[in-house]
Amino acid sequence: MGTISAGIANAIKSATTTVDTSAAAAPSADQILTATSSTTATWQTPSGGATKEFIVPISQYNIAGAAFPYNATIADFATCTAADTGAMRFNIYVPADFTTLTSAGVVVIPDATETVQWDVATDFGAIGEHYSANSGSLTNSTLAVTDSYLAELDVSGALTGLAAGDNVGLNFTSNTNHIKAVFLRIKYS
Repeated sequence: MGTISAGIANAIKSATTTVDTSAAAAPSADQILTATSSTTATWQTPSGGATKEFIVPISQYNIAGAAFPYNATIADFATCTAADTGAMRFNIYVPADFTTLTSAGVVVIPDATETVQWDVATDFGAIGEHYSANSGSLTNSTLAVTDSYLAELDVSGALTGLAAGDNVGLNFTSNTNHIKAVFLRIKYS
C-alpha cells in the first residue's frame, strides 16, 4: 500500500489495486507514467508518436465540361468520376506537427471489379522555397478492386521527402475508365 509523507505520494490508487511509483526515477521532458505491471509504473519515453490523419478534398478536375470538382454521386457520397486521362488535383498543406508520412492514398469507389491503374506527379516546397523544390512521381501503379467496395490507391511513393510546412500540388491520373474518387487521405506521425 502506498504512503504519503510530507505531502508526497509513492503510489496511485486504482479501482482494484495500488500502483507503486516509488521505484520510478524522476521523469525527463516528454516522458509519461507507464504501467510496467498491474502494480508498478515508471516514467518512460513514448515510442513513435500517435498516428494522425486528415483528408483533402479534390481541388480540381481537369476535363472539358466537368462540374467543379465533384461531378457525380454514389448514394450519399460526392465523387469525382475520372474518365480515362482525366486529371484530379489536390492542394495539400503539411501540418507543423508532421514528422513521418505513414500513408497517403486516394479513396475511391470502384464501378467495376477490375484492376485499376493510376499515375501521380507531385511538386512541393515550403514558404520561401521554389514551388517545385521537391517533386515525385508514380507510374502505372495498380490495385485489384471490387465493384462498389471502398478502396485506397497508394500515392505515398510520390511524397518522398515531405516535411512539416510543405505546400503540395498532387496530380492524380488514371487510364481506368470512370474511376470514382472521394478524397485523398494522409496519415502521419
